[in-house]
Amino acid sequence: MYAGGSSYGCTQNSWSLNETALSQVDTVTWYLGGTFDGEGQSATSYYAFERGTTVYSGRPTNWKGKVGLMYPSDYAYTYAYGVDNTCYTDTYNCHNGTPNAGWLYNSADQWALSPRSDIAYALFFVNSRGYVNSLSAYAQAGIRPTVHLRPDIKLTGSGTANDPYKIVE
Repeated sequence: MYAGGSSYGCTQNSWSLNETALSQVDTVTWYLGGTFDGEGQSATSYYAFERGTTVYSGRPTNWKGKVGLMYPSDYAYTYAYGVDNTCYTDTYNCHNGTPNAGWLYNSADQWALSPRSDIAYALFFVNSRGYVNSLSAYAQAGIRPTVHLRPDIKLTGSGTANDPYKIVE
């Protein structure tokens, strides 16, 4: 993946944010804390690791930018409030629950932002079966660009499939 401010691309696809969209996206701190073990982690434990300072030797613990990737905790939190307790409390065993109950599940391997803290070339990802694990950074997986809207952006809608959020211009 390459990034150049407002344009991003992969080997087969590229996309960019137009000036209007770019002006609506906030520059935020993306956290790079990791863990050495992806098995048995819950949404809350991933969240704590992601914002921690345990990183592979000499690596930064955060960076500021407009576009990142989803975190393992983002994925796991979609199962909160009774959606699927297995996926929420033990992301490695999510495939034994109902992974398609979470709105971020899409049956494809996809990278997460969090690195492993003990291996220089390994990152966490969501497996096509729905569980979170780590994988060599040399492997192929999809990405989900993630942004944070500026706090002053106004939205309408309730966020459901029938009434999605829309930016008020």
